Amino acid sequence: MARVVELPDPTDHEPIQGPRLRLRPVAADDLPLLMRWLADPEVQEFYGLPPDSLAEAHDMYLAALDVPGWKFIVEDEGRPVGEIQYYHPYESERWSAGIDLFIGEPGDRNRGLGTEAVRTLLQYLFETIGVNLVTIGPEPANRRAIRSYEKVGFRKDAFVRRTFKVDDRWVDAMHMTMLNEEWPAAKARWEAETGVAPSGTAPTQAPVRRDQVARLIELPDPTDHEPIQGPRVRLRPVTSEDLPLLLRWLADPGVQEFCGLPPASLAEVHDTYLVAEDVPCWCFIIEEEGHPVGEIQYWYPYASECWSAGIDIFIGAAGDRDRGLGTEAVRTLLQHLFEIKGVNRATIDPEVGNRRAIRVYQRAGYRIDGVIRRNDRVDDRWVDAVHMTILDEEWPAAKKAWDTETGWSPAG
Repeated sequence: MARVVELPDPTDHEPIQGPRLRLRPVAADDLPLLMRWLADPEVQEFYGLPPDSLAEAHDMYLAALDVPGWKFIVEDEGRPVGEIQYYHPYESERWSAGIDLFIGEPGDRNRGLGTEAVRTLLQYLFETIGVNLVTIGPEPANRRAIRSYEKVGFRKDAFVRRTFKVDDRWVDAMHMTMLNEEWPAAKARWEAETGVAPSGTAPTQAPVRRDQVARLIELPDPTDHEPIQGPRVRLRPVTSEDLPLLLRWLADPGVQEFCGLPPASLAEVHDTYLVAEDVPCWCFIIEEEGHPVGEIQYWYPYASECWSAGIDIFIGAAGDRDRGLGTEAVRTLLQHLFEIKGVNRATIDPEVGNRRAIRVYQRAGYRIDGVIRRNDRVDDRWVDAVHMTILDEEWPAAKKAWDTETGWSPAG
């Protein structure tokens, strides 16, 4: 079943007041200034070419994108000095937030304003919004930014390959995180360094509801997909007839260990597998000679960008584990993604303790980028994940290894 997601207006936010800086929502009057900042060579180094027109700048800053996000001008005593933003990776799950910023005025760099702006926004996110995790992903070559974020209290988690594209080049990112329980110590350092108690970051007015809709995104039906045929297994879209089987599989202790408690009803299974959630996603039953053995899915992190795909999988029947079917299903899906869909990267994020799955993905050609803290929540516990990637240029060697191991030519 398809679903329409409502994304909020990125300007519909109260200002955020800190001890030194004020963060106010971007307005139309700021677009010429933002264009000038983005044309600065030091900003271009990591943000790419500036917008060609005010219309393009408008779409960047005043139009909702693919996830809920809000953008602010950083003001020092009323004077604009840069831009900062935060977003939630998923519309329905707002326990984590990602942030990004730049200081636009050349004369205002190296004055601690970036550090101060990040701290001001962090206090708002942890103490007013109540997030459990904040992430940031600077380019590894941006050492000044990384030092600034470490000074604030962020920790390096992983060197994530091919995170996004800047102009015509792919960019890796240093994935950095701060957890809510780490914020009090970071806040104490802020006060010790500045001599100012950072108690002024409450909104300058009561938080708004932020229910003004700026964009509607229609997500595809997760069952609307052709079957994918591999040399040994077939991946076919999940149907309503599969729901009792999925419920039984999800109740298996071997699946529950990493997937959590099973759904309480068929209606809940229906919503999980047959209703679109926050991103474009398609779910499949894995079949070996017509016999269902597990479930696999892939998704695009953003509705408008289909160059990267995430996947997830489990083998449902205990007797079908350790038979190579998980590896075979992953390889079959990877071939479809790289050769049919044309993605540039595929990711997967097994739980740190799921060593069997990690071995399966490495055998399929994935490489470990690092450990992402608090990547997900399973029942009542936070879960760290091993972030793994395979790039399109690595797929031919992985495919050759598949052929060599099995003696089958994976041309299906």
